Amino acid sequence: MTSAAEVAHVESIRDASGPEMAFVAGGFQDPSAPDYSEPAGGWQWVTGEDWDFTNWGVVEGADQPDNAPGDASVLGVRWQEDGVWCDVPSGTQWGAVFEWSADCDGDGVVDYGEILDGTHEDLDGNGIPDCCDEGVACHPITVDDDGPADYSDIQSALEASEEGDEVLVMPGTYTSDGGEVINFPGHPVTLRSAGGAEHTIIDGEGIRRGIVTSWGGSDIVVEGFTVRNCETAGGGGGILCGTGVNITFRDMVIEDNYAGAEGGGANLGGAGTVVMESCRFVRNVAGNGGGLHMHDSQVSLSGCRFAVNEADGAGGAIHHGSASGLTIADTSFCSNAASGADDIAGNWDDAGGNTFDDCPCSSDFDGSGSVDVGDLLTVVAWWGSAGPLGDANGDGTVDVTDLLIAMEQWGTCEIR
Repeated sequence: MTSAAEVAHVESIRDASGPEMAFVAGGFQDPSAPDYSEPAGGWQWVTGEDWDFTNWGVVEGADQPDNAPGDASVLGVRWQEDGVWCDVPSGTQWGAVFEWSADCDGDGVVDYGEILDGTHEDLDGNGIPDCCDEGVACHPITVDDDGPADYSDIQSALEASEEGDEVLVMPGTYTSDGGEVINFPGHPVTLRSAGGAEHTIIDGEGIRRGIVTSWGGSDIVVEGFTVRNCETAGGGGGILCGTGVNITFRDMVIEDNYAGAEGGGANLGGAGTVVMESCRFVRNVAGNGGGLHMHDSQVSLSGCRFAVNEADGAGGAIHHGSASGLTIADTSFCSNAASGADDIAGNWDDAGGNTFDDCPCSSDFDGSGSVDVGDLLTVVAWWGSAGPLGDANGDGTVDVTDLLIAMEQWGTCEIR
């Protein structure tokens, strides 16, 4: 307590908690201090603040501090005197008043108070909100298309964000009236879904791109979205990253997108460093790189899946158009098609764990890892044609045999 005002503030806290409670308050006597002497020398605060204010007084007729009854080396406050300090033995079993000023999330409210009132979790009990420990925003900007939130569309939330903010998107389907659904600002920001990719959709409505990074930026994270039904005559139907952006995509589903040029699912041409973790590319179509196209970028894929993507030219799944770096690990490829290189066209580094022709069932046309009603509808849609979708036995004709195979394999595929 470094001022009379602070003494009064602490007294009010004590009075509200227990008017007849004595407490200790962080002052102690250090025998090794240069100014140590009994009874008034060597006093310090446990916080290291300057000892330049005191509120010693008279307790039971004795001036304080008095080092009675001996070894009185801790600052205490009795309830009988109004904020007056006294020295008491270190083993005195009184209550305590704690000053907790840390505010890791910068919202002007003490962290420990927000833990106590349930605003933030502290599961490890270290007195610091878990969000601060984990390096994520404690008060994200919220988006909900049909409920109370800061914004109803993702683009407005991104434009309102500042460096290091998190934008948290509630389940729903999100689109726009522009040339893309969202375009990232040029500063670090995390865009995360609250309900995962299955329930949080970025939909291009067949007329626009899904995600664009026109302004570049570093330390951008996108996590937990499905990007679907996006289309462009140029490159990057679902996702277009360029202008030296450094970005991480995690737990994404990129499906049913089209680009007239390169990268039906994603075009990473000219980006800086792009990391894709646990991303699934399904049924994307382009001139080159049905699932993904890249050039002049450093791209890392891990735990991803490319299924039923198609290119008119090269790279049904992936097209690497330059000598920049492409590293692939623990990624599976199934039923991708192209005039040249069904799976990967161009140079790449194999980091291990990759599998090709990894189709658990021949009638898993949508690459979901299971045969269900969607695959039966694919057979019906392609009925009487040469496929390739719907042609479970690969004989060049979609007919009753393919329908029977799909029914036989129903629900038997391992989900990947």
